[in-house]
Amino acid sequence: MINAASGNPGAGTGASSTPSSLMSLDQYNSLARQQLIAGSIKKKQLIYSFTGNPATINNLVNIGGNYVRMAGVLIRFIVEVTATFAATGAGKSTPSVTQIGAANLLSNIQFTDLQNNQRHNSSGAHFALVSTMKRHYPWGTAFTPAQSFAFNAADANVPLAYATSPAAAATGSARCVYEIPIAISDKDLRGGIFLGVYGAQLSLQLQVNPSPSPAAGDSTFAVFYGADASSISSVTINVYQEYYDQIPMNNGAFVLPPLDMSTVYQLTYTNFTNFTAGQDYYIPYANYRKYLSQNFIYNNSGTDGGLSVDGSDISYLQLVAANFTPIWKVYPLEQKRVMREQMMCDLYHGLFTFRTYDKPIDTQNYGNMQLDINPATAGASSYAYVMSEFIAYQNQIAQAPSLPANK
Repeated sequence: MINAASGNPGAGTGASSTPSSLMSLDQYNSLARQQLIAGSIKKKQLIYSFTGNPATINNLVNIGGNYVRMAGVLIRFIVEVTATFAATGAGKSTPSVTQIGAANLLSNIQFTDLQNNQRHNSSGAHFALVSTMKRHYPWGTAFTPAQSFAFNAADANVPLAYATSPAAAATGSARCVYEIPIAISDKDLRGGIFLGVYGAQLSLQLQVNPSPSPAAGDSTFAVFYGADASSISSVTINVYQEYYDQIPMNNGAFVLPPLDMSTVYQLTYTNFTNFTAGQDYYIPYANYRKYLSQNFIYNNSGTDGGLSVDGSDISYLQLVAANFTPIWKVYPLEQKRVMREQMMCDLYHGLFTFRTYDKPIDTQNYGNMQLDINPATAGASSYAYVMSEFIAYQNQIAQAPSLPANK
């Protein structure tokens, strides 16, 4: 029997997770998922709010069990961040908005589940990117239709995400909304967490960017950048919890899809360095995972200005399996075309995305999968910030190594 709450074989929690002898576990999981979604109530509630100078809390916000509602099946958190930037001062210059901009208000997001497993550990930019890839259009944005009535009129845009630079003796501001997915989606409950348990806690940690507007150096993960630095003087953070409640029951036990509840859904990052122009650089896929996307930002110099608009600092990209067998090989502009087609826009400079939601890369089936980057330009401090999105069974992750440590 699979414990629908924890995914550990042989454990019981009062959850209905035993399939009929007439159907496979996959079939039972699909049936239980449909019954849960149809028979429960989807709730969204504000669970946390903070306003103040982030320096007073060391730029860290921790939302633990005291705030999270321990009920139902957890789907996601929504985090609103609105920041005020200190004025640059009289006679100072106005910094520019960076490529990633407001999505860099949070420099790190971590989520730890009920078994103390860290599921998410990545940047705000990564979470904004994943939300965009799932929807096939920029996360949280609006479009301007050709019509005579005022839908999305230029002077009536709702201020959901923006970045207004601080200036001489004038404050700046920025706002971003982050989706922190626990399950893949409302209809795909892989990764969802059953919270109807006692004596266990989970944790969501948000890091407000400690260097959101540097005067020099690498601006990739800053909100603003220019000759005169600024800092966040005040920030407001609101956190919402979305979950399915009033779960249907069968013979006194909750109906939970056992495979979904036994799956972890993760967003992680690793920073790779020591690139050499003209030489292949292999980035491994971890074992026992199914990759939904693998993405990276390549900075060819490690400083401001090291992000290429069209990817001309890379010679080619390829996915290789065991014995360096190529699955595909593309030039940068072809992959940029695919990205535009998938998301209806061009994203951050230096970014390449490889979206495989429809057919995940299963490293248990193929083994030794690697993403090969062959740079055309690579300075001594060049790096690739690699952002991974994958799912795996909890009882298998302990047997497989994670991505290697930073090189």
